[in-house]
Amino acid sequence: MSLGADRRKFFLVLGVIVLVVAADQATKIAIDRHFVRHDRVDLGEGRTLQRRVVLQPPIEVVAGLFNLQYVENPGVTFGMLRNLDDSVRRPILLTIPTLVMVLLLFIIWKTPATEVVSFLGLSCIVSGAIGNLIDRVRLNYVIDFLDVYLGSYHWPSFNLADSAISVGMGLLVIEMLRGKEPFNVRRNKSELHQGPQRG
Repeated sequence: MSLGADRRKFFLVLGVIVLVVAADQATKIAIDRHFVRHDRVDLGEGRTLQRRVVLQPPIEVVAGLFNLQYVENPGVTFGMLRNLDDSVRRPILLTIPTLVMVLLLFIIWKTPATEVVSFLGLSCIVSGAIGNLIDRVRLNYVIDFLDVYLGSYHWPSFNLADSAISVGMGLLVIEMLRGKEPFNVRRNKSELHQGPQRG
């Protein structure tokens, strides 16, 4: 594999991660500023309490189909784990995503530069994980704001980071349907030349 191809792969991966994380955080900040008022309550003796007050109702974007709204999700996708005690939930939701991101970055590094769809899909998943991890570190919850619904049925609220993860998973599924192995990582030269071993 040429150095030029690996360099292009590096900048593509970096570009996806930077763009997705920046867009995710920018939209969450904008939603927070529009929907929420942050009050500081004086508790006396030099103590204060930060209080969030949701001011705005959901914004209808497409009637009967799509709203913008403000949701604080202390759990994971679809609100799972949100009822766990914070002393248990927080370590889980900080440690596991970090370990998964490290693993996926290693797989991206080992994925050949010719497997563009695979490493772009993995990059989208890593980007989404980073975006939501930033929320959990900074806020102890994830801001969701995309509300897709039909009639009285509402799909669980999500954000751009969740969308990036879904796109990444979709790209990997496409690769598998095309008969490719999305985790077909590079082997070293000795393994490539040795071939199968006989007993």
